[in-house]
This record gives sequence, structure tokens and C-alpha cells, in this order.
Amino acid sequence: RWSLMTLIAVYAGGLGGFWVAIRLTGTPAEGLRNLVSIIAITKLTDAAAYFVGKAFGRNKLWPAISP
Repeated sequence: RWSLMTLIAVYAGGLGGFWVAIRLTGTPAEGLRNLVSIIAITKLTDAAAYFVGKAFGRNKLWPAISP
């Protein structure tokens, strides 16, 4: 339990620190643009992978959760 709690705390803290570091780079407008760009790129590539997998995928990676 302690290992899992430590992992969650380090992961969440590291992720939060990463977002703050990106947000504080350059001017405030640049930092916000960088942060929004990273989120948008991640969402778009995730959606594209889903649709490509639905269209061309043959074997499910994990049948219980794969679409």
C-alpha cells in the first residue's frame, strides 16, 4: 500500500510540477499557448489512433477493453 501511495503521490506531484514548469516558460501568453498546445496535440493523436485502429485494426490488443 505504501508503494502504491508513494507512486501516486510522485506521479501526481511530478505531473503538476511539469504543468507549472511549462506554464511558466517565457511570457505568460507563451506558457499558456504551450500548455494548451500539448493538451490539444495529445487529444488529437489519441483520437486519430482510435479511428485508425477502428478502421484498420485486426487484432485487439486487449479484447476486454479494446473498442
